[in-house]
Amino acid sequence: MITKITAEQALEILENDDAQQFPFRLLNEQGQSKLIKWVLDSSKHPTRQNMEAHYRDVESKAPGNDPVSIEMCGHMTKDGHPIVLHLDKSDFDWFVGE
Repeated sequence: MITKITAEQALEILENDDAQQFPFRLLNEQGQSKLIKWVLDSSKHPTRQNMEAHYRDVESKAPGNDPVSIEMCGHMTKDGHPIVLHLDKSDFDWFVGE
């Protein structure tokens, strides 16, 4: 079971050397919407995109409270140039497993 916690609670746990559980961030609705829009607006072939892979990529880069950026390679974009999506802490919610 996972429980949603605040960013402050997560940071307290992360600073505790004796913590038994470690918090993690997942994209919230706002972050998911930004990611989907980025894929639809940027990708040469949006229907060929694996959204689950994009979610995993973003969330794997989100262990701390820092902004996260992912890049779509130029050969995958409409204009042939790499495009970067920047997500900030408001695009994620914190959780902890029990």
